[in-house]
Amino acid sequence: MHKNVTSASRRRPVEILTEGEVLALIRACSSIAPSGVRNRALIAVLWRSGLRVGEALNLELRDVDLTAGTLRVRHGKGDRSRTVGLDEQSVALMARWIDRRRQLHPGARASVLCTLAGGRLDSSYVRRLLPRLAARAGIEGKRVHAHGLRHTHAAELAREGVAVNVIRDALEHSTLAVTDRYLRDVAPPAGDRHPTSAQLARPARHPASRRSVKHFPQNGPSPRRSARSGPILSPSKPLRRVGAMDRPAEVVPGAQGR
Repeated sequence: MHKNVTSASRRRPVEILTEGEVLALIRACSSIAPSGVRNRALIAVLWRSGLRVGEALNLELRDVDLTAGTLRVRHGKGDRSRTVGLDEQSVALMARWIDRRRQLHPGARASVLCTLAGGRLDSSYVRRLLPRLAARAGIEGKRVHAHGLRHTHAAELAREGVAVNVIRDALEHSTLAVTDRYLRDVAPPAGDRHPTSAQLARPARHPASRRSVKHFPQNGPSPRRSARSGPILSPSKPLRRVGAMDRPAEVVPGAQGR
């Protein structure tokens, strides 16, 4: 007799990346080749906004507000829309890619994070890219994938004490209970001190008040700081500057040409 194996029992354990590991992924992308510039922006968006990979790849130019530091997801899971925020350094990486993208003339209908020929970047490319970058970055013993960056984003917010209802909106979960289960996987509470239902539903300060700068590796100046507006649902956390972050990286073999 064969045992029925449920999807839950087949599910791989959640593996959270450290901020140093994600920065190493970004640094492993070329800062010169157009595809490397794009891939730096892509990783920053997945990490700092918590978007699903399909949502990130479907972004259009009209969905990116570099002045406000926001991304608009028009058709998320369940065809729901939401606005998420990016910190200043993520905006800088996105701005640099958009400037380089403009030189490629990809066409008016091309997505923001498109191929160099203006086509749609497929999620299978991202699925192959991230393990190669992880190897180049020296990340061992962890499965590095796009949804893992979403897990990392959620874990960081939970550890900072961001209200669960804010995290729910940022991740576009249907209920607080879904977010609670999600966070128990990605950021288990210390000492099994789970929040009460009242704590889960407590009002949150406007998340824009939690916004701060991540010092990502990049070339060129950052966009000027500007007043944030609109419903920023994805707060950011501060990061120490690491001296080696700003040096250009070598091109990752096989990872830069598309």
